[in-house]
Amino acid sequence: MVILAAFFYGARSPSHTRHSLLGMIRRRVCQIAAGYEDCNDANFLRTDPALRLATGKRQRLVAGQSAVSRLEDRVLGNGMGILALEKGCGQGGLQVRMSPVGFAFRDHYRHRGPPVPGRNFERSTAIRFLDETVFQTRSSQTASGKAMRRIAKTLSLTAVATTLLLGGCAVAPFDYPREKSFAISAAADTRLKRGVDTWRAGHVGPSGFYPLVGGNDALGARLWLAGVAERSIDAQYFLMKGDMAALVFAGSLLSAADRGVRVRLLLDDIFSTVKDKALALLDAHPNIEVRLHNPISRRGIGMFNFLGDFERANRRMHNKSFTVDNQVTIVGGRNIAEEYFELRPEGEFLDLDVLGVGPVAVEVSKTFDLFWNHERTLPVQAVATRYTERELREARHGVDAELRAAGESVYSSALASKLVNELIEDQQPLYSAAAEVITDDPQKLVDEPTDETGVLVARLVEVLQQAESEVVVITPYFVPGERGVAFWKRVVDRGVEVTIVTNSLASTNHTAVHSAYSRYRKATIEAGVDLRELRASAAAKEEAGEEKSHSLTLHTKAMLIDRKQVFIGSLNHDDRSIKLNAEMGILIHSVRMAEEIATRLDTRLPEITYRLELNEKGQLRWHGKVDGQEVIETSEPL
Repeated sequence: MVILAAFFYGARSPSHTRHSLLGMIRRRVCQIAAGYEDCNDANFLRTDPALRLATGKRQRLVAGQSAVSRLEDRVLGNGMGILALEKGCGQGGLQVRMSPVGFAFRDHYRHRGPPVPGRNFERSTAIRFLDETVFQTRSSQTASGKAMRRIAKTLSLTAVATTLLLGGCAVAPFDYPREKSFAISAAADTRLKRGVDTWRAGHVGPSGFYPLVGGNDALGARLWLAGVAERSIDAQYFLMKGDMAALVFAGSLLSAADRGVRVRLLLDDIFSTVKDKALALLDAHPNIEVRLHNPISRRGIGMFNFLGDFERANRRMHNKSFTVDNQVTIVGGRNIAEEYFELRPEGEFLDLDVLGVGPVAVEVSKTFDLFWNHERTLPVQAVATRYTERELREARHGVDAELRAAGESVYSSALASKLVNELIEDQQPLYSAAAEVITDDPQKLVDEPTDETGVLVARLVEVLQQAESEVVVITPYFVPGERGVAFWKRVVDRGVEVTIVTNSLASTNHTAVHSAYSRYRKATIEAGVDLRELRASAAAKEEAGEEKSHSLTLHTKAMLIDRKQVFIGSLNHDDRSIKLNAEMGILIHSVRMAEEIATRLDTRLPEITYRLELNEKGQLRWHGKVDGQEVIETSEPL
């Protein structure tokens, strides 16, 4: 019997290994991820400075092996592409290529290094067999280049033939029987309701809010709420990984279910790497039900199932919410994985959630019910094995043991959060305000993607068009397209100051998206936008007398409008979020909350971002402050 802890930490099941291969199959995956209208290799080489190292324009980086290694790790680690570097930048040899290769092979390159003819080329090419243009040489006379093209062509044809021989694909059983269920009544007498009623009696605003900036605070708030739940927990996430954060989170759900709390866990299917068996074992608890939104069939070969039903399978639920007893909710950008909760020492995600109490929780519950009962949402047992009560008991013993051995420190640290305890003791006042919970309808994921199908974007456009003085946008992925640039120019032309903060090449976790974004930087600056990029190395700190540094990655999705309104949610500013995904968020009408956040940003942004400007020749320059000194970078800062 394999215990649940092993399911969380073990190797991926075939149903998720297939997801690791998707990027190899079609340029279309790259196209949608990056936001290109025409996603081909020429675009990548033309637009992303990171992919031009071998042209001689970045000799400074190529000369420094440690810098090259950092860049390789950044590109290889994001799971969107693989960079093949020519170390010498000589007259012939390999050009820098970016190939939309999936997660499965990144470790191979980390250990073996980038492809080098005569050493590891054969293996490196073979595992990229479905990429249409794996390598290209700068000299047509380079023998290794011809060999590369022959092998790539042969393997590509073999793969196509294999696809045709297999024929067809399996589709998830969307006719599987399931019962509708809805949030419990907000009138149910619970500890949280009594606390919320007491708070509301002393405040004018119908709901209360508090931003959860720190990852440990965000995890602690979720665990504390799960610990005091009496009637229900509704959790909806885009992804849940098989790591310690997921184990601790799942443990809190199981503990609540043991107390008689009804737990509904709704996950999007594609990028949730927690194993199906773990979810099935959670679902086996009589008080827990797990459902997957828009799942891929586990029968047959998963990548062909995905490709054979690409139009449907590519539409994803990106919503993120956690609601307890229909009284308190947490909404924002965080998924359930270590990087979102400060559990990875080598890197930190800058993310943001908002805790809301009162009527706002009821509105979030309504959006949860829309997706929970939708035709594209299936019970996990429709695609995974059911387990007996005995197996559940054995698995619980394993989970409890794992939590005691490794998870207890994480659990205790999160619950010891100073902020969480201040909120519990009412020592940290909530922002009292009216708010709008805005969500895309799940039908958006069924209908043909257009600019008109997104409820959330349509409402935010209305708000932005009414802005009078200032807009600050914080987004990890900013790919505006020509229409987006024109939109922001119209906002600026009305006299509104617009600041947009996004990831740099060094901080991004999706290099392909950065390639798409980089095409619009100059136009965005020329439109009058104050464009800023996160400085990945801004997290350097002193530990035990010596400097330790880890990389920052921006994952916050937020907006400030006129220092009167705050939007916090799941929306990225790219075509995937606008047209293909379902998104949600809360628009909070609070001058005090907006002013205090804006004041913190006024101080913090110059310390952790570069301000992008164009010089007199129209060339990009990155202006920043490092160790108190003003610096100007003339190429992509790393």
